[in-house]
Amino acid sequence: MYDRRCASVATPEARARIADGQKYTVRVKVPTGGSTCVQDVLRGSVSFDNKVIDDAVLLKSDGFPTYHLASVVDDHLMRISHIIRGEEWLPSAGKHQIIYDAFGWSPPQFVHLPLLLNPDGSKLSKRQGHSSVDFYEKEGFFPESVLNFVSFLGWNPGTDREIFSKQELIDAFDLERLNKSAAIVDIEKLKWIQQQHIRRMCDDNMDRLVELARPTLEAAVPACFDDMAYLKKVLFLCRERLLFMKDSDKVVQFFFDDPLLTSEEATGLRKDLAGYDFRMFSQSCLALFSAVPEDSFTSAIISKSLKELTKKENIPYKSAMLHLRYALTGSRAGANVLDIVELLGKQKCIRRFESLIASM
Repeated sequence: MYDRRCASVATPEARARIADGQKYTVRVKVPTGGSTCVQDVLRGSVSFDNKVIDDAVLLKSDGFPTYHLASVVDDHLMRISHIIRGEEWLPSAGKHQIIYDAFGWSPPQFVHLPLLLNPDGSKLSKRQGHSSVDFYEKEGFFPESVLNFVSFLGWNPGTDREIFSKQELIDAFDLERLNKSAAIVDIEKLKWIQQQHIRRMCDDNMDRLVELARPTLEAAVPACFDDMAYLKKVLFLCRERLLFMKDSDKVVQFFFDDPLLTSEEATGLRKDLAGYDFRMFSQSCLALFSAVPEDSFTSAIISKSLKELTKKENIPYKSAMLHLRYALTGSRAGANVLDIVELLGKQKCIRRFESLIASM
């Protein structure tokens, strides 16, 4: 706290000392008694005891203004309506209110937002990677996903709904619905929001999803753009597994290129396919696909035929599904395998089983 050692210096003496080259500063003179009240949209009336408010420096010896003066003057001249900032700035609000009062100006509306915390309860720091917008862009989060996520850090619309477009957020946002509790920055929650936006794009704006995936897919699976209608069907079917478009090629590649059955994942999956004659069942699947007419090659018809086949050959239906997934995708996880069969189509399914049998 400043001890006001120069507060009683008369103006003529002060000017003379300045002219003589002595260093000086200009400070705000805080009232010696009472309190200063700041109206905050989120916190209501916040009172500061003037005894604990320092006579802040406004102009330094070189005539350069400090933040406290510059911010108040700038906000006033720019006709700023709201000052929205973190709650760590709340202690400065009393000083700023006194400066506004000294100028005879009405202050903007103050809104001091709650702190952002990590999932472990520690304060989010600038030194942590996920405090920067660059982090989210590099990871592959969509702008609309990040905006949706950040909007819910300390705010809610008053309903259970959590997924909003930018315009919907603009329409719904109300400062009165902010809360004072610290908000948790949970990346897993953001991933969930991203997936919801992907589903939304699949329903309402598939063209945007295609464009977001284009850089990755053009580099890894250029053939996928030969049939745009087919690509959109693939993305729609795989929507549950899409998260970052930089990984989209890994999710959709087997629809366009034959799977690599020598990969570590495929090899591990093959080891689980035991307890029955693998080659014989592969031949039976090939015969089944060959027998179904092209225009009847649907998941429902394939399912019915497979149930009859597994019953006849005494193979668990679950094992049959895993067998198909291995032969057609080389991957353990993915969309419903019968939906994959239908979308791959008769000829691709036949070719992949022929290739599998030939490799034995």
